[in-house]
Amino acid sequence: ARDRGICHAAKGNLPPYCWTLLAIYFLQVGGEQVLPALDGFVSNLAAGAAATPRGGEAAEGQTVGSLFRGFVAFYNSRFSVKDEAVSVRLGQRAPPAARLRPKTEAAPAIEDPFDESNNLAATMTAEGYARFREEFGRASSMLEDGKEAALSDLLTPWAPEEAGAAE
Repeated sequence: ARDRGICHAAKGNLPPYCWTLLAIYFLQVGGEQVLPALDGFVSNLAAGAAATPRGGEAAEGQTVGSLFRGFVAFYNSRFSVKDEAVSVRLGQRAPPAARLRPKTEAAPAIEDPFDESNNLAATMTAEGYARFREEFGRASSMLEDGKEAALSDLLTPWAPEEAGAAE
């Protein structure tokens, strides 16, 4: 994400920790539930029980590639920034609580699992969100059904166009 220009908090992008939470949230709600909600996981650990997804056993037979393709598709077309908050604590799709609503519509609500009132994406700028959307659109078009994309093509370092370079 850093090499593609979408993971640098000081430049208005999401910080690395948010990318981890996006990945966990996708594994909780993006299809077959691979990971349990953090609340359920902690409760089960305290009781000495194994933490399993709500649907039973975790999805089997999925490759890293298929999970990555699903991650890109989920955040490109199925996740609504306006109507949904990333909450690995709850591990379910739900609208953002009022305390998590971003200052701008151009940023997701990503709940800090250890401080429910903290939106970890609050520093994302409109430009950072536009870059986020651009990159997910790029990756999605490269990974459309049936298309095979080389990982090296997906991860080619991004360089912003300089003003006037297109002329």
